[in-house]
This record gives sequence, C-alpha cells and structure tokens, in this order.
Amino acid sequence: MGDRTETYIRASGEFVVFILFGIPDFIQNAAYMGLDENLPEVALMREEYRQRRDLACASLNHYPGIRAIQPVGGMFVMADVLQIGLSAQHFAEHLLVGYCLSVLVGEAFGASAMAHIRSGWWWISGNSRNS
Repeated sequence: MGDRTETYIRASGEFVVFILFGIPDFIQNAAYMGLDENLPEVALMREEYRQRRDLACASLNHYPGIRAIQPVGGMFVMADVLQIGLSAQHFAEHLLVGYCLSVLVGEAFGASAMAHIRSGWWWISGNSRNS
C-alpha cells in the first residue's frame, strides 16, 4: 500500500474510535465535577440507579433458569440463560418476537459471555416496584 492509503486507514481508525468512544471535553469536565463534588443530586441519582439495578436483577432472578449477575456499576445487567434450554440467541429472538423486548446476546462480548444476554435497566423506575 502507498503512504496515502496507510495514512487514510490510520486516520479512519482514529475517527471511528472518536465516534464510538469520544466524549467532548465539556461533558468530561461536567462528569468530573459531578463525581468530585459532594452534590446531593449525585447521591439521589446513585440511589435511584441502585434501586433500578436491584429491581432488574430481582426480576430476572425470579424466572427459573435465569441468573442475573449484579453489576457494581453501569446501567446494564448480564444474565446467564444457560439453564433455560435455549441458546442466548434463540432466547433473545423469543423476547423480541414474543414481547417486543430487545436484549443483546452476550457472545458480542466474547467467549466468557456466551449463554448470557445483556439488558439495560434505565427504563425501570426504582420507585415503582409493581411495574
């Protein structure tokens, strides 16, 4: 390959990384301040997300053959679905077709996540345990 092609490939790779993982400086600075300062709003949101996480994990663990892995942080939960008798792919398809519920198959995260699904809990309200 020529120098121009290699330069283009390298620049394209950096561009893709920025699109997928880049966060503008002002957002990084705001996040840093929110974590560095002892703001009551941060404590309230942390508690809200803890309640959402706990509710999501408890709800998943309610079903025989599904074992939620409680995360320490983040807004996604991985659930082991090996014992239900379907592959993670078939289980995910069943959720999508039968319940209009979209989850990500764990294989997207490598071999250690096989037979798992990933789901978010940002839509769950920690204050509405009956939903």
